[in-house]
Amino acid sequence: LADMASTYKAKIQATEADKARAIKAQQAKERALQAELSKKQKALQKQLSRIEKQRVVQERELKKTRAKGSEEFERWYRKAEQGEARAQTNLGGMYENGRGVEKDEKEAVAWYRKAAKQEYARAQTKLGGMYQYGRGVEQNDQKAIKWYRKAAEQGDATPKKKRGWWR
Repeated sequence: LADMASTYKAKIQATEADKARAIKAQQAKERALQAELSKKQKALQKQLSRIEKQRVVQERELKKTRAKGSEEFERWYRKAEQGEARAQTNLGGMYENGRGVEKDEKEAVAWYRKAAKQEYARAQTKLGGMYQYGRGVEQNDQKAIKWYRKAAEQGDATPKKKRGWWR
């Protein structure tokens, strides 16, 4: 009986030692993972810092571009507000392409529409394209065709080249 108790006690001590070793191994793994995580966080912070610097540089360049384009924008805007169809179309193009202003296809459509309603063929073609490709408006082939036809009736050659698409 004493031998059994001694064997049982030895097994318990061995099991406890195994548990202690397992806990220490687990703690070592956790420390290694924590160190690896810390390295990755530092690398991500460096990468984020580089990206932020690039963003700042790009923003400066964009401001320079806008400043150069703003004079052109102001000139066309004044004329467009007075109802000049050519100016409205040019202003629409500036909004469509983000030249001198923040790119805004909905605003481009609004300016193209103003000029197109004045029977300005180039604006009608541009508006047709916006509808054809769903830029700034919901894509609508029928409206695209309508504006292309109006422009073609006035002799604008661009819609004639697109006839294969809408005939």
